[in-house]
Amino acid sequence: MKLIFRGIALLLLSMSFVMSSRAQEPSGVWLTQDKDAQVEIYKTTAGSYEGKIIWVKSTKPEVQKRLGTKILTAFKKKDAKTYESGKIYHPGQNKHYDGIITMKSNNQLNLRGYVGTPMLGQTQNWTRVK
Repeated sequence: MKLIFRGIALLLLSMSFVMSSRAQEPSGVWLTQDKDAQVEIYKTTAGSYEGKIIWVKSTKPEVQKRLGTKILTAFKKKDAKTYESGKIYHPGQNKHYDGIITMKSNNQLNLRGYVGTPMLGQTQNWTRVK
């Protein structure tokens, strides 16, 4: 009986480890802080993370033309919750920024864009859609 209990406990423990490590992956579809766009983040064949705009709230043609625009590039995993060395493209400003993604939970991430040093930047909180 103890052997069965240990086997079940080990199985549950290994499942929770897999789920918790997977929870720290940014891959998926994210709603931006202002809820005006959705960005699909995906892992490239090189192992870095990129993201492109797949939905925008506005029906204005100048905003609609942003669909498919890659706005996140070259994010590399630093540790269990942090992805850095990436670039963020802000289409409204037509500017590129350095960036860091910090996973707050399976359904929340912080995206920090900055110039020079992370202390001189701005952070947005994105919510997972799928």
